[in-house]
Amino acid sequence: MLAEGLHSTPELILSRPFEDCVSELHSFYNFIVIDGPAVNNVPACRAVNDVVDAAVVLTGQSAAQELSQAGSLFPGKRLSVVAAAPR
Repeated sequence: MLAEGLHSTPELILSRPFEDCVSELHSFYNFIVIDGPAVNNVPACRAVNDVVDAAVVLTGQSAAQELSQAGSLFPGKRLSVVAAAPR
């Protein structure tokens, strides 16, 4: 919600105020969950990479490909994978 607010503003995640907000929250909380961008949104993933310690990747059928892509977008970060249940 911090990245979007009341109205959808996906470009906010690319802003300095977003980074400042997460950094400020980090001084009060050990865990902050960000419902982040899809791995195909490279600029937004790079912005999130600057403020996270780890990432959880929710995958569909192409889990190996998405994990590989996430690894290149979040270098040096802890990655976990959660496979989405089929509907």
